[in-house]
Amino acid sequence: MPIAHYYAEKRNHHPNDAHEEAKKLDEKVLICNEQHAFLTCNLWVEVDLVNESLGKVISIFYADGSKLPQLPLFVVIDFFQYKGMPWDAFNPYYIPLDPIT
Repeated sequence: MPIAHYYAEKRNHHPNDAHEEAKKLDEKVLICNEQHAFLTCNLWVEVDLVNESLGKVISIFYADGSKLPQLPLFVVIDFFQYKGMPWDAFNPYYIPLDPIT
């Protein structure tokens, strides 16, 4: 399984206490398909994408011409507890996420 190696880009989009927690995360990120993933913040409470939600990486999408270690455009994660509108009608738990925290 190919593994992509990135350096995280952190941006202050979270409340102060969540931002402090985000600072503790490792800046080196390894990612591959089938990898387990979990959220480290309440991303979208109304559809159960909350802190510590578990999922699995399904696919990684890059901009045309991009090369590692550039971050992908988005990562599709299968969140089994997701209760919102499907992004993919055939896979209702797949959610595209921006890779920037």
